Amino acid sequence: MVREMDLSLDDLRFNAVALVRRTGTGVFASCTDGIWSIIYSAPLAPTEDWSLLEVVGGVVGGQCDVQVVTTAGTTVAREPLAHVSHAGGHRLVIPPLPSGGTVALVNSDPSGRPVVLNLDRLVVHDAGTIPVGLSGDALLAVYDLNVRTAAFSVVLFLVAADRQRADMGARSLDVLVMPESRITDQVLGDSFRDAYPKAARRDFIERLLPAIAECLPAIRRVTMPRDRPAAQAHLVEAALPLFGADLSPMSPAAAASHEDSRAFCADSQLGDGLSRLSAPDAASRAVREWLDGLGGLRSRAVVTVTVRNERYMEAWNSRVEDWRAALADLDALVVLVPDPRLGAPSAPEGPWLVFPLNGVDSQVALYEIASLNLAQYADHAAVLLASRGPFVCWVPITGPGAVLSEDLVETLGLGPDPPPPFLQPEQSIRYDLPSPEDIRGAALSAIDAWLAPSPTV
Repeated sequence: MVREMDLSLDDLRFNAVALVRRTGTGVFASCTDGIWSIIYSAPLAPTEDWSLLEVVGGVVGGQCDVQVVTTAGTTVAREPLAHVSHAGGHRLVIPPLPSGGTVALVNSDPSGRPVVLNLDRLVVHDAGTIPVGLSGDALLAVYDLNVRTAAFSVVLFLVAADRQRADMGARSLDVLVMPESRITDQVLGDSFRDAYPKAARRDFIERLLPAIAECLPAIRRVTMPRDRPAAQAHLVEAALPLFGADLSPMSPAAAASHEDSRAFCADSQLGDGLSRLSAPDAASRAVREWLDGLGGLRSRAVVTVTVRNERYMEAWNSRVEDWRAALADLDALVVLVPDPRLGAPSAPEGPWLVFPLNGVDSQVALYEIASLNLAQYADHAAVLLASRGPFVCWVPITGPGAVLSEDLVETLGLGPDPPPPFLQPEQSIRYDLPSPEDIRGAALSAIDAWLAPSPTV
């Protein structure tokens, strides 16, 4: 496969009616042959995957389209060429060309007036050679509800996509949600379906994604079509590189060929490719004001608790009595973070205050401000795992009473062998059930660190 193809301007076959004048800054071509005439063209080598055409330069006057045509004469990509003043030049996503094709610049001015171009370079990159800064304006992250249900695991998916966006040099992240089909609704576990019916799941995802966008500023837009055909049409029309399950971009045309989006949409394989949620300033101020009103921050360490207490898959639930015993009479402000979903069970009672500020942005702010965040694996703990806050999270896959499978934990990208490389120094994951001694020991260590005098400079 050709990894990169530089279309040297010296090799371009100019139409006989095109007037070409070279300058020190590029090539000026003026077409005088009327509407839709080809200004110039160049062959494209066969490719098995999507590629990206980069045009350095652009239109000075008139209107011009850049198009890609197969050897059979089918136009597979066509867009107006950007004006030369556009700093990023122009990028066009090209689907696979098994037999090769042609790239052409075409006069598309409806009045037939001449087109004036200033071109410095044309180059075709395949998926493996796109350099930083040449991936286009946005990366498209597609979350398919036929693959993962409407749950907080979308948080881990999006922070991984945001990291890939940054690595590719794209400025923005677009999010497309593929709606559930009836088949998916039939195969979901009965207990989960009873706890969160289909309408409640859609309501949840519609409220959650804009909230995540507040904490991931690169998210430009979130699109949630009402049905799968509309979502597939949006996918093809987007013409953006896609974030994939293997953290590699993929063409919209290839993605649309799948019955579902399983090939490119999952919250797996995080590796070290994890961005971080960041609380907006307004949310941080609101949380600090709430904590100050309770005497936190200035007089006591703040320790948060995130536990699982669900009506489905109840074997996964935290032993709330152990958490109560561990945190009783603790010299700290202990705050329980409840599951914010509509229909979720009420927060369990204990030696803690229940966090009243409902919203991912407030939740992230609390995690960032706290001295320590303690958690046992729960769906809404994904927000903690994607935050910058210090935490100890128990993911019980070993020892008596452990119910999570290693396969599930690996799917979530949480280790244990090797442990997740995205963890920061003050973050750790432990792979057994927490005992009261474990929980209290972690909390006391955080309190001691909070009480320790700050080092003098």
